[in-house]
Amino acid sequence: CCSRKKFMKTVAAAFVIIVACSVMMRGQEKKPAENPPIEWALSLKTGGAPWEKKFQVDLNQDGTLNVLEEDPTKIPANTKSKLTVKLSDKDAQEIYGQTLKAFREFRFTQYKVERFDGTNLTLRLSANERSLEMQFFHIAQIEEESADVAKVLSLLNKHLPKERQIY
Repeated sequence: CCSRKKFMKTVAAAFVIIVACSVMMRGQEKKPAENPPIEWALSLKTGGAPWEKKFQVDLNQDGTLNVLEEDPTKIPANTKSKLTVKLSDKDAQEIYGQTLKAFREFRFTQYKVERFDGTNLTLRLSANERSLEMQFFHIAQIEEESADVAKVLSLLNKHLPKERQIY
């Protein structure tokens, strides 16, 4: 009689502890950012080889996309041109989300890199006074290096004229 009551109280207490721990753990789960933070900025730089174009791309939370292109093949030498495009909130958020995914999915290569084409790409995402940065070399093969970063380039290029595509 008494041991049965004691057993039932112990089971009930254990159940309450398990439920409480479960609720607390669920609150600590990391969920993907559905909406970007209030203030964020994306920066992308490409370049490298002396005969290739160099790009400086900036996008912030208000959807202002700035692309600075430096073309060493034009005369006068190193001609720079700037293009500004206003993106919708939805498009800016999609690019932010894809960039965040590229950082989350980033993995170091499992093989030794044996090809170098002199090109590089630096991608930086800043939000809430923190920054993430990654850098790739030989970006002519960016699809092989990171399909997620290649998708960021593709999303940016959707909003640019064909003659002003970023690579």
